[in-house]
Amino acid sequence: MTVYNENELGRALRNEEDYIEIQGDFVSDIRKIKAINRVMWCLVLSVLALIIATLLLAPVTAGTAPIAASLVAGTPAIGILGLSGCVTAIRIAVAGGGIHILKRLRRYRSKPMGKNWIILFK
Repeated sequence: MTVYNENELGRALRNEEDYIEIQGDFVSDIRKIKAINRVMWCLVLSVLALIIATLLLAPVTAGTAPIAASLVAGTPAIGILGLSGCVTAIRIAVAGGGIHILKRLRRYRSKPMGKNWIILFK
């Protein structure tokens, strides 16, 4: 399956696709999410879990990016993933239905194919 944005990736992860080809500008953020070590990931995950729960419980009409950016500002997650990485992680999790989608993403193996192209597989 080929995905071109965070929403499609979230749905692919929710459906537990065996093979996901990702193309787009957010590939660099996916690489950051997969590359951070386990201790830092636990810190990022705890911060993002609160934000994702807030977004899933509240109806969002203006899109998730501006709200996610304002909620994540000033947290340690910004220093680890950067703003775009945090917003990408939040969008994937919201599209997939929860924080467990990010854990699932990190379990996939990856094969870089180019600057804006990566393949995830089980």
